[in-house]
Amino acid sequence: MLEKRLRERIENNVFTVKTLLQGIDIGHAKRIIHVDLPFLVKDFIQREGRAGRRENLDFVESIIIPRGFDPRLRNGFETLKVWLSIGPEVIIYNPDSLYVKLWDAVLKLREGRNLDNVEKNLAVLVNLIDEKGGVNYHKLNHFKFYEINTEKNRLVIERGGKMEEVDRISMKDLIEFYQPGYIDLSNKTIVNKVEYNPENKYFTVIEKPVDEIENECIKDGIEEYESVLMRWSKETGEYIPPNFELDLELGRVLSKVLVDIQFKGEGFVKYKEVPREVRWYILSRKRLPSVKDGKLEYVYYFNKIDLNCKPTPKKGGYEDITYAYEVKNVDAEAGMSFLLTALRLFYGIRPDLINYSYFGDILKIWETSPVGLLEKIREGGLVINGKKLDYDTFSAYLNNVKVDEAFKVIFYSLYPVEDIDFDKARQDALTLAFKLFKRVKIFNKVLPSAVRNIVLDKLRIKDKEFVGIVYPFLGGVNVITLTNPKEKEVLMKVLEASEFSDVILTTSYFPELAKLRINVVNVKEEFKKKFNAEVDPSDFSEEIVNLELEISSEEEDDEEKIKQLFKLRAEIIQGMANYLYS
Repeated sequence: MLEKRLRERIENNVFTVKTLLQGIDIGHAKRIIHVDLPFLVKDFIQREGRAGRRENLDFVESIIIPRGFDPRLRNGFETLKVWLSIGPEVIIYNPDSLYVKLWDAVLKLREGRNLDNVEKNLAVLVNLIDEKGGVNYHKLNHFKFYEINTEKNRLVIERGGKMEEVDRISMKDLIEFYQPGYIDLSNKTIVNKVEYNPENKYFTVIEKPVDEIENECIKDGIEEYESVLMRWSKETGEYIPPNFELDLELGRVLSKVLVDIQFKGEGFVKYKEVPREVRWYILSRKRLPSVKDGKLEYVYYFNKIDLNCKPTPKKGGYEDITYAYEVKNVDAEAGMSFLLTALRLFYGIRPDLINYSYFGDILKIWETSPVGLLEKIREGGLVINGKKLDYDTFSAYLNNVKVDEAFKVIFYSLYPVEDIDFDKARQDALTLAFKLFKRVKIFNKVLPSAVRNIVLDKLRIKDKEFVGIVYPFLGGVNVITLTNPKEKEVLMKVLEASEFSDVILTTSYFPELAKLRINVVNVKEEFKKKFNAEVDPSDFSEEIVNLELEISSEEEDDEEKIKQLFKLRAEIIQGMANYLYS
């Protein structure tokens, strides 16, 4: 047994990925070498605890070898101390989690016991039983929690025309890491392409060294990298010669695969995770001059590049269950990072517990482990770290939290991009908190209403902009939809509708309306002025949320569904206007 051999000094060195996190007593260990820092403080503390377990040791030391730039080490040991001073992350215990109840349902089915209504619904959700209660015994006997699928996909490195299979990877790893443009630091290669074998139903990931890359989208990314460095040279007056291979070797260019999930409804749902795009983060090789508030300082410059590579697979993907919700019309990236940082500092919630995807106007937020935190955020009743998890408590902290070194260490670990407007990020985080904590329920008298005015609405769905014009017509309503319209198109359609009403209700800014002699009311802006609340029609209607999620998950645009969506939104927008002026 390795643990025993280490204690008896038969073995003196051990290389491990996970063992150091398990709390084993190695005994006389003096030195811990970290290759990269773990994401969580508690994991770092656990690793460190493997050394120095005996009083008679003459010394104990830790060595940290970063594989790339890390905001927690940007000022060396001083920044590391700040990160460690934040303290370990909390463990969230939520006995009301539906994941726990699903476990109970599985045990009952295997023991032949009856399920209650909640357990029945959960068993149907994961196909353990059908709607009539019939048990799927094959599924039940093979059901696993936290399953990541069989590791049957191939990882191949191609050098000089020679192919070598180096590993097998799961579908989850394929989706979350091995996408075209992903930088594999271990092998000093980049994923060039992903191929599917329809006969054997597996994917082959082909990586290549930088100088052998053929994929045009990766070449475009390298050109953009060179442009970023030239811009830094121009801004700072210090020439930084572009050298992509060198920066890859130094860990100055890192990659992240952004994923999306497809699900119906909200709450505890079954979802499919698919890759969306690959992002590169770039850090300058050295500190560069920067003037802030009239003061010259030398700092590392950050930037990001979103590659235009096609992800694989587009459909199917990795399937699992978790808590997931939709939020509309927010500036997600910096705002979400600000919010996650505040949750970490105030409650001790690990930032990687919540993931998100922002595409078009829709922000999807989900838990990477289904503990039910998001549900408790919306419903209340949970106390974490001795603090109530409710909107009033958390928003007060958000309003006053200082963007100090501790805050930046967490924030930049989540979103390493320069020139962040932290005042705007704070406001975006407050808007997100308002929506996540379902604070909109205070406006419970906002109800869908028959459309009496012209409703002019705008949505961004995937990569297209849609404009909807809904107005009263022959005892009902007429719905007109325009895709990526020009200003003149919108004006002409509004003019056609203006004979039925002299008031336009909208939730977006349409500069072209200034040319018309007609009364325009932006109900979103009026809500913000009157109640200091950022709201969207989807905040008041689950039917709208479900339809938006359905449309955003489909490959092709369904015109009838889009028309129905604009009609539902128009009824809520009319209801918002009625609430404002009642």
